[in-house]
Amino acid sequence: MPESLPDTNHRIWDMVLNLVHPAALYVLFQLLMMDHLGKAPHLAALGPLEPISLGIYLLQFLGAWAVFYTVLLRDMGFGSPFGTILLLGALAGLVGQYFVFPDPRLAAPLPINLYLGGQLGLAALLWPLTWRLWHRRRLEWESREAATTSPHPPTNLAIVWLSPTLVEAADPGASAANAWFYDTWIWIAVLVPTVLAILLAGMKKKRAPVLPHLTDSSFDPEVLESELPVVVHAYHSWSIGDRVIENQVLRLAAATQGRLRPYWLDLDKCPDTVARFPTLQEKSVALFSRGKLVWQSLGVQDHLTILREIDPFLPKTAALS
Repeated sequence: MPESLPDTNHRIWDMVLNLVHPAALYVLFQLLMMDHLGKAPHLAALGPLEPISLGIYLLQFLGAWAVFYTVLLRDMGFGSPFGTILLLGALAGLVGQYFVFPDPRLAAPLPINLYLGGQLGLAALLWPLTWRLWHRRRLEWESREAATTSPHPPTNLAIVWLSPTLVEAADPGASAANAWFYDTWIWIAVLVPTVLAILLAGMKKKRAPVLPHLTDSSFDPEVLESELPVVVHAYHSWSIGDRVIENQVLRLAAATQGRLRPYWLDLDKCPDTVARFPTLQEKSVALFSRGKLVWQSLGVQDHLTILREIDPFLPKTAALS
């Protein structure tokens, strides 16, 4: 006896929940991991709409869909290990991070990037493999469905919940429903928010300021002979962590306008200056006043901490320009 429309809808909703739950669990594991590792200075400085952040969200999304496809294949009577690997990998990564990075604020950027990169790279690798396997099985299923024209929605039609009219039609057709969902709706659901997020990020992204750089020949007149104290950010251009310090020095300069002059020193391009001031060999923030190095900080510090420590060396009022 053919089942009624309410029975069909109830069955479809049950199947949808079975599909969505593992994917949601995967996203939860990834978000908890990012919440913990996001305390690292080089990640904490990222906004949610910056390209790196958008890339992380995209890979999390693809991983969730790989888990979704795995459950869909299982529901269709086939097997796929990829989504299970991703789910277990995310769980292992979530548990393992507390042993590897108990305090990410003290960890170097490179191992954290490798840790996250391994997690997200797994999603980038396994998603297309899962999708390809599902797509091949789907074509086989559709060819069999076309040969056995059934007037009722088949058990495997779990995705028509996004278009109830397809279920209520006299002869919805499994192939038509799946084609509409995966060939039309899924691209709308993914591409539109992604395009909007990128456009919004582009509108809000500030142009990178032109940083005043020192050279071996300009160091003496710009720093040692300056009437105002000079803060120098000594950095390596290849270091990601130095970009975090760069932002802190920019904030420091904004908070002390007229009381000091900020400069940047590329350590790889100024060997003579580094030879004269060996303590600048490592990435640091240094303060020069009256021709002397009077203060220096190694590693990452926020601009308020730096300001508090160098304030005694600065003039009390801003110099008149």
